[in-house]
Amino acid sequence: MAQSMTHQSNFSITARFVFRPYHAEWVMCWVRVVGWGKRPLPLQKMSNLSLLSELGKPELSGERVIVRVSLLSENKLAMLTALYGTTSFEEYEVEINRACVPPDCINPHEDPVNSPDIADREFEALAFRLDPWDRPPSLKPGGANAWDMRDEFFALEDDFHATRRFLNRWGLWDFQLLHEKESLRSLPINLAFPYHLWTIRDTYIKAATGSPRAWLSTATPLSLKEAPTVPYHIVERSYCEDAIKATITIDHLSNVKFGICKRHDCRKFFKRTTAQKRLYCSPKCAHLANVRKLRNEKKKAESKGRKHATRKS
Repeated sequence: MAQSMTHQSNFSITARFVFRPYHAEWVMCWVRVVGWGKRPLPLQKMSNLSLLSELGKPELSGERVIVRVSLLSENKLAMLTALYGTTSFEEYEVEINRACVPPDCINPHEDPVNSPDIADREFEALAFRLDPWDRPPSLKPGGANAWDMRDEFFALEDDFHATRRFLNRWGLWDFQLLHEKESLRSLPINLAFPYHLWTIRDTYIKAATGSPRAWLSTATPLSLKEAPTVPYHIVERSYCEDAIKATITIDHLSNVKFGICKRHDCRKFFKRTTAQKRLYCSPKCAHLANVRKLRNEKKKAESKGRKHATRKS
């Protein structure tokens, strides 16, 4: 009887997913490290790090770093330094998560104990200047395809300029409430750190191709909003990371399967359209991999034959 009641309580709701990305124009900014931070990582950010904990990276421990962000170009910074001996104009000092800092800036083995002085190290990031009148950025009319955005993100190269082009097409990566250090004054900028995006890209690919149970047991639930027309319920997202997480949840709930191409120089993310487990994203990749396999087997056979002939002689 209990089992029957459980089945009766399960039901499905038809809803439409709407992705309304913010319009944003990202520019390069210079980030100079000031030192280690003191504030603990906010609780709302810990869920993001839980996805990355399996990577075992020390920079994902929740450590904070104080940095000075400049929206000026390198040439303008050099000019101001030469003329006035200062670069304080259009600079903001904030605390960020260590995971946003490239490992060639702060080495993985470094921490506040064994490397207390990390000042004056520099790296590049991306910045979007918010509206000076505190109006939210305009939404693209009609929305966009979150799955197209996700596919583009999954195929994104570890390249600074490619990451900037991606964000210029799709808007804001996540919600940020940045404040100047030792102050509650909100900053007029939104920041994006390419290295951090490349790191979590690989994690989200693994989540999309991995176990539905592993993802769904920890994923943020889909929240429904009322709509005046059929299907009367929508799931709406505006930030890229939120939209990617929602698409992974929707695909797992819909039992859609994905894979990563086994060809080592492809590794493309692809959708499986048949029940049979595909190892390659396309017939072209499968053919090339098979040709390489046959060539390697032929080389091994020829090498073995030469060794045998040498011993015989």
